[in-house]
Amino acid sequence: MMVRCTPRTLYKMVRSDTTLLPLLLTACLHAAPIAAAEEEEFAPEATPQATLAAGRVVLGEPLAQEATLTTYYDSNPQPLWYTQASYPNRQKLLAFIQSSEDEGLLPQDYHLNALTTGCSGDSMTAELQKNCDWLLSDGFITLANHLANGKVNPTSLTPEWKTQTKLANLGPLLSDISKGRDPIELLAGLRPKSPEYQALRAEIPKLRARLADAPPWEPLALKPAIKIDMEDARLGPIIERLMYWGDLPKTYQSTGRYEAQLQEAIKHFQRRMSLDVDAVIGKSTLVALNASPEFRLQQLVGN
Repeated sequence: MMVRCTPRTLYKMVRSDTTLLPLLLTACLHAAPIAAAEEEEFAPEATPQATLAAGRVVLGEPLAQEATLTTYYDSNPQPLWYTQASYPNRQKLLAFIQSSEDEGLLPQDYHLNALTTGCSGDSMTAELQKNCDWLLSDGFITLANHLANGKVNPTSLTPEWKTQTKLANLGPLLSDISKGRDPIELLAGLRPKSPEYQALRAEIPKLRARLADAPPWEPLALKPAIKIDMEDARLGPIIERLMYWGDLPKTYQSTGRYEAQLQEAIKHFQRRMSLDVDAVIGKSTLVALNASPEFRLQQLVGN
């Protein structure tokens, strides 16, 4: 069984069961990779794709917005961030980058580590000042782009996912900062305003907070299928995972067999994941059960 995955569909699901949003989102946005993984014995987790384009390297970091920065700094050679007067803006922006993980983004995509370790001294050479300024501007523009348009092309996933702001030219944002605009206000204004986005954004810190409570999550073999009344060593970790995601009460006492109450929990899990609701723990169900909370968070953050 397949469903058409759109933000509106996700939001309707979330309203009735917000704790499982990451599962729903991953099921929708990554259905193809998961289906492909079913061909593997254990369906290993995918490696996240790189998010920064290769370009000029500054302080060991590749610039993602080199053309935009070149256009700006050719006309405005003075530092934008690394001066005494711009210290408040710099600190606010670094704090915003640090908190970008709550937006479903990755602070390292915006050079946070390099900026905090390589650009934190009281005195700088002119060359270091220039490099740090370029690097922070690159992080700012990349973050603005991700907030406004996402890290992937949203319409390639579904035409219903429309962002409120389309930035054909990001350069003016740097000019706005130089004219006294608050960088945080500019970034905040680029966030999608839809209730779907707000619901997704609210779930990220919740899932992150629950990571410590997750049981061991070793991959389970995808065959043979587990059918009604069978005994199988995989039932133990399956029960733990169903309890973690809320499909099975924590008071459940295992009989060692795949009995009626456990079957109902699997059907509940299959229904939420838009799988065939047949109570058979086959490849598709095992692939979904193999996806750890950390992996779900990575997938949610990666989009």
